[in-house]
Amino acid sequence: MKSNSDYTANINPRLGWLGLLGFLGFGGFWTYQINNMIFPFCFLCLFGLFGLFYDGKMKHTLKDEMYKDNERKASLKALKLGFGFSYALVIVSSSGIWDIIVTKDFLLIFLLIGMSLNVAIVVILSKFYLYKFDSLEKDNECG
Repeated sequence: MKSNSDYTANINPRLGWLGLLGFLGFGGFWTYQINNMIFPFCFLCLFGLFGLFYDGKMKHTLKDEMYKDNERKASLKALKLGFGFSYALVIVSSSGIWDIIVTKDFLLIFLLIGMSLNVAIVVILSKFYLYKFDSLEKDNECG
């Protein structure tokens, strides 16, 4: 009999709704106005919990070599997109136009929001691509 570590976790896809907790990050606009706290913007990373939807759809899947290969491909593809977004974010924020329009505080908030959303996007995309690659190969095996 196979051990439990050979299969993916048995997660309910409805847990993906926990991604709505990411809206707590928008509380940073309120806290910044009151006492200049910017840490609530980090809650935007919680949008990545929407990836639990795809984990739930892949529950109790055998972790064989094909699954691990698909997992590597999905992570690589998501990380490439995330790196590109980070690169674009840094290029846009380092342009000289920001010195004229906004203060350094708003530039920091812009970067924090962008990087937090980038983390969430990478998490969601890695789960989505894994689901997509795995379901495509299952369809090819059946048909």
